[in-house]
Amino acid sequence: MRSQLENKVIWITGALGLIGRASIIQFLEKGAIVIGTDIEDIQQFKEAPALQEKYGDRLMLFISDATVEEQVVASVKKIISKYGRIDGLFHNVYTQIWKTTTDITLEEWNKVMVGTLTSTFLVNKYVIPCMIEAGTGAIVNTSSILGKIPMRNTAVAYSAAKAAINHMTLIHAVEYAKYGLRANVIVPGDIKTEDYEVQDLNNLLGRSGRPEEVAELASFLLSDAASYITGSLYPIDGGFMR
Repeated sequence: MRSQLENKVIWITGALGLIGRASIIQFLEKGAIVIGTDIEDIQQFKEAPALQEKYGDRLMLFISDATVEEQVVASVKKIISKYGRIDGLFHNVYTQIWKTTTDITLEEWNKVMVGTLTSTFLVNKYVIPCMIEAGTGAIVNTSSILGKIPMRNTAVAYSAAKAAINHMTLIHAVEYAKYGLRANVIVPGDIKTEDYEVQDLNNLLGRSGRPEEVAELASFLLSDAASYITGSLYPIDGGFMR
């Protein structure tokens, strides 16, 4: 049976994060052509050599800073030059500083806004024209439960940036639907990392999510199976209870 991601060219930003890594592996397994970028040395992705040996030109990994406009433009040109199109974008870049309004400095606020909101704006800005030209495309931006539900003692800049990403993505869905473009948001709750898992969770399932579960949702939203879905926020939080 043909995969819904078969031969789709998908760009994953924040590729070295656990969600990014899980997404690269899943998307390749589902038949996609995958481009992974990150500000860090991509060689830190330990699975990369084996994946490149298995998938060859269907996987391209390189360093790119999503907060620098020139690098985003160069990344888009590099992808288009090699593959001719960008069918899907899964954006996962962020900067987090866990401070409240009275504690955070202006410098820290600006750092979070650039790393989280500006990076999303830049990558979306330069991918959208490629999708308009093709007459089709799907964008999935990663947000956070903190951008949807206000909490005490929280990361105010990160929360505000993620809330802005939610609304910006919905604007993109409205603005560019006439060109065949879909845009949706994934809203994760607590996601387990290699060295971190919340033990006392306020969700119905009583556990942290796994990166692979987020990747699976992104895969669906980028696929043809979601062709009638746009302008939506998708919580993946274990049934979070405020």
